[in-house]
Amino acid sequence: MSKTRFKLFQETPRRLQIIKNDEYEDIISNLRLENTKLRRIIKDIRDITNQLHHDNIIVGNIILGKK
Repeated sequence: MSKTRFKLFQETPRRLQIIKNDEYEDIISNLRLENTKLRRIIKDIRDITNQLHHDNIIVGNIILGKK
């Protein structure tokens, strides 16, 4: 895996752009927002799965990360 990363790193400098601080802050803010949305979706899926198990309905092949 480290070899792959090194290759990608070697190939990307030509494409790198200078990002201004305010653009960087916007990018980070957007990523945090998306992360929050994804966490909510995962929580909803967990809640639904727990309810289905509680109702004795079999749910197969649902694997969610632990908190």
